[in-house]
Amino acid sequence: MPNFGAITKFNTRLVRKTLTGGLWIADEDATVLTRSNLLGADGTFATLPLDYKFSGLTTTDGLRAARAQEQEDISSWQLREPVRSELTTDTETVQVDFMETSKTTIELYTGADLSNVTYVNGAFEIPKPELPPSRYYRVLRVAIDLVDGEEYYFINFYPRMKVTNFADQADTREGALQWGVTLTAYNDGDVGYSKNHMQGGPGFALVAEDMGLPAVTVAP
Repeated sequence: MPNFGAITKFNTRLVRKTLTGGLWIADEDATVLTRSNLLGADGTFATLPLDYKFSGLTTTDGLRAARAQEQEDISSWQLREPVRSELTTDTETVQVDFMETSKTTIELYTGADLSNVTYVNGAFEIPKPELPPSRYYRVLRVAIDLVDGEEYYFINFYPRMKVTNFADQADTREGALQWGVTLTAYNDGDVGYSKNHMQGGPGFALVAEDMGLPAVTVAP
């Protein structure tokens, strides 16, 4: 009989850690991002369309992505476990606390559109309406690890997201003023999905076969 060592195989090169990353935000009519326009022939990042704005520094909690599912079970009189189970909801969210006060973070937190902002006596204002409008965004979420010094990309593109929750905002001399939001993903009928998950980069190419995937061939 084989012992435990004979039936196991560990590979520490496959243990990933997200060392850095961020969010890019664009209006809901911006360019849809795919492997073809995000990455160049050499597997590294291409230049993003100008309408995607980097949201800046976040707290050390980084980007907290979550997925929640609900199922409806059908039970029978005779059996103690469900006889059938149907998925009813499948929701993805991203929670983030922004540290930079910018047009992008203010718009996300308030729901306002500051594209045509005007100043009076050097100040702008955002009156809160009775029924704040729902604004949808395209969102690019990127996290990066290193494999032998080469970047490994975890990329998630959400074609339609909306801010659905807000973190408390504390006025205090300890720590940075934060703009914390939770973004919820919705299906975009034009592109046919609510999230597109991608992995790539030169670091990914180094370990793709170790992961059980085909070898990666990219232009030098």
